[in-house]
Amino acid sequence: MMSGPDIDSGPSYIFVFTLVCYNIPLKNLRLRSIIRTKVRIMVMRMLNHYTPNQVEEFISKLYKKHDIISARDLDLERIASIWAIDLRYTSASRAFSQYESGTSYIFLPKQIPTSDQRAAFFHELCHILRHAGNQRIMSDTFLHLQECQAEHFVMFASMPYFLIKDYLSENPSVIAETFQIPLTYVHKRLTYIRNRILYNYELGINENKPKWSPETIKVLHQLNRIILNRIHYRYYGT
Repeated sequence: MMSGPDIDSGPSYIFVFTLVCYNIPLKNLRLRSIIRTKVRIMVMRMLNHYTPNQVEEFISKLYKKHDIISARDLDLERIASIWAIDLRYTSASRAFSQYESGTSYIFLPKQIPTSDQRAAFFHELCHILRHAGNQRIMSDTFLHLQECQAEHFVMFASMPYFLIKDYLSENPSVIAETFQIPLTYVHKRLTYIRNRILYNYELGINENKPKWSPETIKVLHQLNRIILNRIHYRYYGT
């Protein structure tokens, strides 16, 4: 008997479903259509328990102020211009940023894939906006802290919440293609959203948000059993 997520663990397993099920081939197209509809409904209900952090709110307000209201608007040159950053493409092997004579620069390797260029851009953008100091001479601990902060910033700036929330029921690969960002960052972003929903849900931070009804929990249980059965069939054939 295959073990799996606890179906009584709150909304967490619906994200397991969202992240996994679209990579499992379903020959029954009607079943696939039903599952997709259920996922969309459940995701929208779960978002009642999500609260963007301060960085996300800052990015969302700034993007909207500059009419960045769709994934297509997330053009690197356009975003760089918001902070008067000089964006350049070079033959260097890695991305880097620097501040010189009153101007901030971001240099991106021109030979790497577009998705990697975009991830590198947002990483370096974080260094410009939030960090100070020369990484070549700072301690390993402080360097690690800055790099972790920059990686988190990539998720928030490349896939702002007010845009990605409309794609949460899609296959992660669709999200990666839509936002032109590496799939690894999409998984990190979805995991972050899931964890924040769980935190708010379990600790009751959103006191004014409605609790899940018995009917909703019943449907979630049914969806969880479906995905567990599909995973079991895929790997064990019975």
